[in-house]
Amino acid sequence: MTKSKFTITNLAELEREELRVRKRLKKNEIELQKRIKQLPEELIVTGLSRIISGIAKGTVLNSILKIARKLGKDVLDNFLKRDVSEPS
Repeated sequence: MTKSKFTITNLAELEREELRVRKRLKKNEIELQKRIKQLPEELIVTGLSRIISGIAKGTVLNSILKIARKLGKDVLDNFLKRDVSEPS
């Protein structure tokens, strides 16, 4: 981006500078819109690559197994507590 410093001395120069700035803003807005559209695609690609690398390393499977063990233990504990507290 080039910044030119000069003094605006009349209305014609002011209008010319206004047009130049508006064009630059419009160009930047279009570029920003393109980047915003690309963002979800990049997030999906990044997420998938992390999942695939996690599966390859075994970290995803280990995490799933830890969660399953914890849930299984909690369910079993609740079941045993209920059986003990209910009189026969």
